[in-house]
Amino acid sequence: MQDTEKDLSKQSTESSDDLDLQSEQTYDSVFWSVLSRMQEYLIPLVNEAFGKHYSPNARVSLKPMKQVTRGIEGSLNRRDTDSMATIIEDSDHSGMDYHFECEAWPGNAIAIRIAEYAVGSAFQSVKLTEMGAEMFLPYSAVIFLRADSLSRDALTMTIHYPGGTASYNVPVIRIRSYSIDSLFEKKLLLLLPFYAFNFEKDLGNMDSDSTQIHQLMKNLDDICGRLSLLAKSKEINEYQKAFLMEIMNRVFQKMAIKYQNITKGVDQVMGGYIIKTYADEILEKGIEQGIEQGIKRGIGQGIEQGTNRTMLYAVDNYVTKLHVSEKEACETLGFDYSEFLKAKDVPVS
Repeated sequence: MQDTEKDLSKQSTESSDDLDLQSEQTYDSVFWSVLSRMQEYLIPLVNEAFGKHYSPNARVSLKPMKQVTRGIEGSLNRRDTDSMATIIEDSDHSGMDYHFECEAWPGNAIAIRIAEYAVGSAFQSVKLTEMGAEMFLPYSAVIFLRADSLSRDALTMTIHYPGGTASYNVPVIRIRSYSIDSLFEKKLLLLLPFYAFNFEKDLGNMDSDSTQIHQLMKNLDDICGRLSLLAKSKEINEYQKAFLMEIMNRVFQKMAIKYQNITKGVDQVMGGYIIKTYADEILEKGIEQGIEQGIKRGIGQGIEQGTNRTMLYAVDNYVTKLHVSEKEACETLGFDYSEFLKAKDVPVS
């Protein structure tokens, strides 16, 4: 995968705060938000949905989420698309356009929206030819987050034009069709935030069953562990790892908001990983700042200040998120409690 760490390092994982998961429509924003930070992972999703064989080195160019098109009467209409992108192989300089719709509730109604977006995109790419003009519809697919009763693997789009009819398929991706193993084997990391939908129907029973909660926590720990390995091998960077964990946690928290035992268990797993990731990032920045200050104050003192700043930040966040004592937070995060108390008395600039 292409390394986007240089560009993403300028962003903060806290930018996920702008995702208000209070309505079903915001799951669309979740998909776009993850895609915009991990656009190279659109390639395996396209390969999976459309049976393509793009290489990991293909270039991905995201298109604006808001498309402005001009209606027949001359009015301007703005449409929000979940994702529009062009993928370009070195051997194909023109590239192909791909469009994904993320839908919480399965049904045929999404086909209308796909048709609107497809035609809008085609109008933007219309070209003059010797015979007149030609336009290109993007490849479209829909991601169903919840289970549905339909067994078909695609929606059929039919176009009637003067003198004939044409039809094409819009592939359907169902979150329930993928296990943790298959998501990672196929590198479908863009679908990870919606893993929670696999458990939605069972949340009521699960909340009163410690065995089921333990299994859920085990599954989430497995996902976080695999993401950590990908970060360690540089297939994703630390920012991308933290962002995925944060979004997964927030989707789970929204979905299970009525079930305190589940939300607590999820936060114990996801929250710990997220905070440790924040701590690693701050530690790195703290050491860099400390070394710079160390030129004047002494290297040892500078690094110690950066480490103390990291410890105070991580413990404070852990206490706030999980409502535990500072001592418990230190034990979980691997900090010496006496050193933490000592650091609290040192002014932090």
